Amino acid sequence: MVIFLIVPVTYYALFLIYHTIKFIKYQPKYRKNLLFTSIIIPVRNESKNIEACLKSIIKQEYPKDFMEIIVVNDHSEDETKQKLLFFEQFSFIKILDLPKEKQGKKESIAWGIAHAKGEIILTTDGDTIRGNHWLETLIGYFDNDTAMVSGPVKLTGTNIWQKMQALEFSGLILLGAAMIANKRPSLCNGANLAYRKKVFEEVKGFQNIDHIASGDDELLLHKIRKLKKYSIVFAKNQKAIVETNAHKNIKKFVNQRLRWASKSTIYPDKWITFHLLMAYLANLAIPISIFFDYPIIFLLLGIKIIAEWISLKVATTFLQQNHILRWLWIEQMFHIIYVLWVGCASQFKNSYEWKGRKLK
Repeated sequence: MVIFLIVPVTYYALFLIYHTIKFIKYQPKYRKNLLFTSIIIPVRNESKNIEACLKSIIKQEYPKDFMEIIVVNDHSEDETKQKLLFFEQFSFIKILDLPKEKQGKKESIAWGIAHAKGEIILTTDGDTIRGNHWLETLIGYFDNDTAMVSGPVKLTGTNIWQKMQALEFSGLILLGAAMIANKRPSLCNGANLAYRKKVFEEVKGFQNIDHIASGDDELLLHKIRKLKKYSIVFAKNQKAIVETNAHKNIKKFVNQRLRWASKSTIYPDKWITFHLLMAYLANLAIPISIFFDYPIIFLLLGIKIIAEWISLKVATTFLQQNHILRWLWIEQMFHIIYVLWVGCASQFKNSYEWKGRKLK
């Protein structure tokens, strides 16, 4: 019985170490590009954040006649629309209202793309900020064969709860980049994602995935990957980072993770589902080991913590937030409980609350 506990934990540890090495070695080619880019920002109830987001984009060191910002207001119920009125003075900013018959992030992005002039579509969220060289850096990773460039996202916050979220999330960013480096792209984040408009149209946009609450990023990535004629790149460059605050509210955090986990069984690449299952079993093995001798508990925890420390050390160094690594020891028990609960609940829960709206 003990072997069934050791195997998934060991597999999980080796998986992390392998992909950490891939990330370290990954050096995608950067070049100076000047491509007309349409930055699509779907927003719903972002009155507290949208001004800072847009100001950080307006400051980009990129020719304004080679960019446009399209904000799509998804029936916001707060003061988002009023805050957006100020930005109508800029000729390169379009403010669009999503039609009454449409709703949700995918439809907002698709509506923005329908009104976009850019060769490149760059999606981000209304609660993000970035440095002045973000746009030129992301665009610098496109060559003639590149369909998509995935950018790094960094969670920030001041309290322990937010720092633990940031720590866990940094590991996801590393894994997403490493899988791209390994030629098996599977993870990315719509808060910092660029792709060619013609390729979006070639895969028929969000068709056949539009019934899923999330997946405007990863499921689209899988559709593009399936074409097998384009490359997908991770912008391994600190100038490409966008920042967003981690959730202060536990309920919002759980709802977000439930939405993410709900995709786990529908990835076209079943290896991803297998890896997720092994990660789940690795976390399940820890509480089960309590019923055995104490050396087994310490062995499994030791393997898990060492592998995660190595991986997260590299991830947090890249994201310039080494200070959050100290919370790994406290985060461990929270992480195990959260993975087990969310992994199970996401397969049975058929609706999620997000931005005041029930999603399925």
